[in-house]
Amino acid sequence: MKRRKILLKIISLTMCIMLVISIVLPVFIKASSLTDSAKKIILPGVFTALLIGGQLALSGISGIEVVTVLLLTFVYKYGIGQGLLVANSFSLLRCFIFGFMPNVIVLYLIYYNIFVLVFGFLGKVFRHEYSIKKHIMVVTR
Repeated sequence: MKRRKILLKIISLTMCIMLVISIVLPVFIKASSLTDSAKKIILPGVFTALLIGGQLALSGISGIEVVTVLLLTFVYKYGIGQGLLVANSFSLLRCFIFGFMPNVIVLYLIYYNIFVLVFGFLGKVFRHEYSIKKHIMVVTR
């Protein structure tokens, strides 16, 4: 019982940190004097770390898929090129953390790349017609 309470506290703290990062990071990058090439390097790295942290924090709870929703929002906002970089980085780092299994490697490298291509294309086509909130509502229902 005590172990479960500690786990819930860690998950709550991690989710709060992830929420703050996901809100503050785009504002900081837009307001900073970084060049476009620096932003293209920093943003995928930080977002990959956010995906890994989110999956690790919520791995003890079944039925929670935070990676898919966060990756969808990133690809919708920043495009297919950045999304492919994040998806492949996340897939390979995940394999380093949880172990290399051939079926998981293939599944993650194929699934997330197709996911990025589909939602990156949808983001490119429908960005001006629908907001990102409407797209997330359609995907999660």
